Amino acid sequence: MKIIYFGLKSIIILLLALVALTLVTASTSVIGGVRSFVVQTGSMEPQIPVGSLIYVQPSLNYKIGEIITFKRGDLTVTHRIVGMNGSGNQTVFETRGDANPAVDAQTVKLSAVYGLNQLLVPEVGKLINFLKTVPGFLVLIVLPTMIFIGFETRTIKKEWEKQIEQKIMAKLKEVQENI
Repeated sequence: MKIIYFGLKSIIILLLALVALTLVTASTSVIGGVRSFVVQTGSMEPQIPVGSLIYVQPSLNYKIGEIITFKRGDLTVTHRIVGMNGSGNQTVFETRGDANPAVDAQTVKLSAVYGLNQLLVPEVGKLINFLKTVPGFLVLIVLPTMIFIGFETRTIKKEWEKQIEQKIMAKLKEVQENI
């Protein structure tokens, strides 16, 4: 039983660490330049399915054929590099979604690129999107937290009861010895 408990506890800690990593990298690149994004459209299917969680990291060199994630206005886009012009900070990329018939109308400046796709986790992005809703937050964060607090409160209560019982027994023993 202890092995099962330890295993479950280890899995929960690992999952919490991954959730924390994903939440931090979703809004900033402080952890090694890594950013995480949820794929919202099918422009890169079947290579990158809708609802996938992707992790990207900046690169010193980008090549034709690589998949990059970049900022285009208010959108974050993940497409494949199909052409390049310029060099250094003046580099611009021509991109296209694998499922799209034509090259994107706008080129992408190097300064708009978040990075190369390093890791893809299918379907997990759907869970992340659900977590961002009120019901998702309640079900995936608040409810498990309340359950954990309930179990811990029960454990503390049992421990207090044991200590009180031990003190009462000690007092009774002391009274009996004095009689």
